[in-house]
Formats: sequence, C-alpha cells, structure tokens
Amino acid sequence: MPTPFYTGYNRPPQQKTVLDYDTVHVSQSEAKVSSLQYQLERFGMSGLQAQMEQMREKFGYADCTKIPSFAEAQQQLAQATQYFEALPSKIRQAFGHRPELFYDFIEKNPEEARKQGFIKPTEQQQQAINEGFEIQKPN
Repeated sequence: MPTPFYTGYNRPPQQKTVLDYDTVHVSQSEAKVSSLQYQLERFGMSGLQAQMEQMREKFGYADCTKIPSFAEAQQQLAQATQYFEALPSKIRQAFGHRPELFYDFIEKNPEEARKQGFIKPTEQQQQAINEGFEIQKPN
C-alpha cells in the first residue's frame, strides 16, 4: 500500500497523547551525586561562606564602604594606564610593558620607587628628607 500524501487540506489523523503519571523515570540512586552541594565538595569548593571566612581571617571584616563604583574604578584604571604609557620606553621595557607589574613593584617597594623617581614624596616626607631625618613607615 503506498504512503498517503497529505496537504494542508488533507491532514493526517491526529493521535492522542496519553500522559502516564504513575511511572517514575528518575533513578533515585543518583540523587546524592546530582546534588549541588555534593558537586561543590567534590571539586574542592566549600562555598562562598568558607571563602569569606578566609578573607575575614586574613583582612579582618570586609569594609566595603570605600570601594568605588565600577565607573570610578574604570576611570582610575584608565588614568593609571595613561600614566604608565607616558613613562619613557626604557622604564616600560624594564617592566615588560605591563602596567600591572609596574604598579606591583611600586606597591611592594615604595622606597625604591621614590629613589628612582616613580613616586613623589609627600610634603612631610620631603621636609624630613631635606632636614636629614629618616622617614618612618606607618604601622
């Protein structure tokens, strides 16, 4: 018997769909493995709370009042990059033309950065230098 040909006017007969709510298609033996908590523990992620505890131990309580907005942070980043790009090429080359390495050096070695002229001393520090006193680091 040949296959019938159907058109928009001559449609195939509709089949009724019967839903069976009594049959369970989920294997409960995999319930533990599919839990999000299990997956986080499996991959060594103990959750955000543990990370916050580590941060609290390292830095004390998080004071978020001084965090700039995203736009302000982007503006500061652009200014820092612009300052780095304005430096002579020999200085930029010493830091691999990477501003993050330059600013990391300044943050970790402020005295050396002052000696090389990357950081201008504050007025108080300049007076101490002029008078021959040793600059004390803040605690």
